[in-house]
Amino acid sequence: MKSYRERLHDADNKRAIGRIAATLIQDGDYVLMDTATTIQYTAEYMSTKNNVVVTNSIDIAGILCDKPDITTHLLGGELNAWHRNVFGPRTLDMLSDIKVNKLIVGACGISSDGLSAPSVDEAYVKLEMIKRADQVIVLADASKFGKSLFHRICDLGQIHVLITDQEPDRKMKDILITHQVEIMVIPAGS
Repeated sequence: MKSYRERLHDADNKRAIGRIAATLIQDGDYVLMDTATTIQYTAEYMSTKNNVVVTNSIDIAGILCDKPDITTHLLGGELNAWHRNVFGPRTLDMLSDIKVNKLIVGACGISSDGLSAPSVDEAYVKLEMIKRADQVIVLADASKFGKSLFHRICDLGQIHVLITDQEPDRKMKDILITHQVEIMVIPAGS
């Protein structure tokens, strides 16, 4: 598995997905941002005002520090240097007091069973974030489709928007539509 910094080099489609995601954030929104390279690009493209953003990503927090119209809260917990995020019981405890308009969350795996992650700790943080948001926006490049990893996060019915770089195959698209997930595909050449 590549480190967070190595994944930043696979950037073109992720950058385009992040740019589209940033357009869904409105002035004044309370936003949760998960840790993912694609979400880091969302933070870079944010140009809204009067937002409050909560994140478990040290890199996203650093980017938002340079945006004076955004108030940033960094969740506490144990630092995972490889993924450059915080996790654990303290992170979950802090999340339990938060309510936001939007969650921008990454996906490691998307299948007919829902979203999944390779570790229990990552899955628990993502699930708690989902519980705290009025709208769940999932960012995932096409390589995540059809993957079912070690720990299930949630079913597809808990997702509102999926932003991706390729149209899912017919079967997956039908499943997403059945669960009323809005699918946004980045334009070719973005």
